[in-house]
Amino acid sequence: VVERNGVTSVEAIFEFDVLAGSGIGVVRLVDVPGQGYRARNFFTSLDQLAGHPEHIGDNRPLGKADSTKFEGPNWLDRRQTAIAYEDRDPQVLIVGGGQTGLALAARLGQLDVDALIVDTHERPGDNWRKRYHSLTLHNAVWLNDMPYMPFPQTWPVFVPKDKLAGWFESYVDAMEINFWGSSTLEHGAYDEDSGTWEVRIRRADGSVRVLRPQHVVLAT
Repeated sequence: VVERNGVTSVEAIFEFDVLAGSGIGVVRLVDVPGQGYRARNFFTSLDQLAGHPEHIGDNRPLGKADSTKFEGPNWLDRRQTAIAYEDRDPQVLIVGGGQTGLALAARLGQLDVDALIVDTHERPGDNWRKRYHSLTLHNAVWLNDMPYMPFPQTWPVFVPKDKLAGWFESYVDAMEINFWGSSTLEHGAYDEDSGTWEVRIRRADGSVRVLRPQHVVLAT
């Protein structure tokens, strides 16, 4: 029994499974005179998609590709090829490399969805790094965790901007996120026939790349 917004209610946290996947939820029941208990709030969040397990826990990769081969491309070679997109298009283009874009790219990566982030800033974290000198986060650190990598328990409750910016840059590397900095989305149009977008991205050197992703997410 809890009090939420001045209303006494029975609050329960639950897990659920549906055809689409599994998740968690919360329900708050209030006693309505003459009607019994009714749901005042009912929230659900889908955490996992059915048939598409993330590569975490018991399903994490073994790393055999790097421990048994002494020739050919290693991990760094494969990462550089993945980021370059020289012979393929991303399935998802994410415009904006702040918290939302990074979190989405990390989740998609664990579902084997090829995603690319483009951001006008040069480096991950610049959206915080380039703000005013004394900035710190205005809400508690435990409310801002990123998927798969919670902030260290030694961190202050209110995180300085440059500390957070450095974490985001490390997050891109650790989560193997494909990130194009100093890149601008100049044009995008959807092709109904092919079911893809045609987008023009201007890179840092002034060159223009044309990509044809299936999905575009605006995470600005």
